[in-house]
Amino acid sequence: MGRPDRSGPAGCRRAPAHPGGAALLGAEVGRAPGRSDRRPDRARLAPLLEGGDPVRLVGSRVVRSDPLHRDPNETRFDLYAFLDPAREVGGDLYDFFLVDADHLFFLIGDVSGKGLPGSLFMTVSKALCKGAALRQGGRVAPVLVEANAELSRDNAEGLFVTVLAGTLNVSTGELEYCNAGHEPPHLLPRRERPLRSLDGGGPPLCALDDFEYAATSLRLAPGDTLCLVTDGVTEAMNDSGKLYGRTRLATVLSRLGDATSASQVGEALRSDVESFVAGAERADDMAILVLRWIGPSASGR
Repeated sequence: MGRPDRSGPAGCRRAPAHPGGAALLGAEVGRAPGRSDRRPDRARLAPLLEGGDPVRLVGSRVVRSDPLHRDPNETRFDLYAFLDPAREVGGDLYDFFLVDADHLFFLIGDVSGKGLPGSLFMTVSKALCKGAALRQGGRVAPVLVEANAELSRDNAEGLFVTVLAGTLNVSTGELEYCNAGHEPPHLLPRRERPLRSLDGGGPPLCALDDFEYAATSLRLAPGDTLCLVTDGVTEAMNDSGKLYGRTRLATVLSRLGDATSASQVGEALRSDVESFVAGAERADDMAILVLRWIGPSASGR
């Protein structure tokens, strides 16, 4: 990810982008010139792994694929999350948790830096966003304003982070979201309505001091699904140098409007990206977060 033009939102590059305290992973576990030499140092990874979350280490890669470890009696929403760092454990992140009985906060993001500085900045970014969300009751615009101010306060490396944050009222379907320079989310409606790209937003966090982020609101219908990705998806490249791209992403998602679960959408997208890349070495991390609103529970909880 490149450095944004700090002259304003228009100059900010749309840049790349974990359950009830879920996924975050992105730290360089060692400098190694060759893939065969890259082996994870579990002792160094341990401080980055949040209590009890299952993590699967494959070579130097930390791979997460979660339907969501949560209350099995929760029937109002469905979540899927996937994170796969590229050559190193990188800087992508996601998070989701209930702020209260009815409001689910979620985010996805990507830090500009690589290696240990980027991973530490990612960890701090996620923690600050979570703390702000709990203090702000999940109101996403104040969350990003607060996180932007705190991250900018001590940022000697000059890093930035793109973030898409949202809060869903899981009883009514009311959605509020705010985009800080991230890949636009896609809405997969039910009932044969067309796929929607939810555009708009502001610059990445740490790109502009004191930026006043604004939230957008809409109401989901039961069965509607949100798909959030980092640009490790759209910028995935095959051996011919061709990018996966937003057009292919939209085409794949438009075929999944009748999916019956968040994991069905997430796994279909992940599989299509892997098929497109066809074994080519990726240069960037990839994260996918899918949220499906099922509807208010029958018990009226």
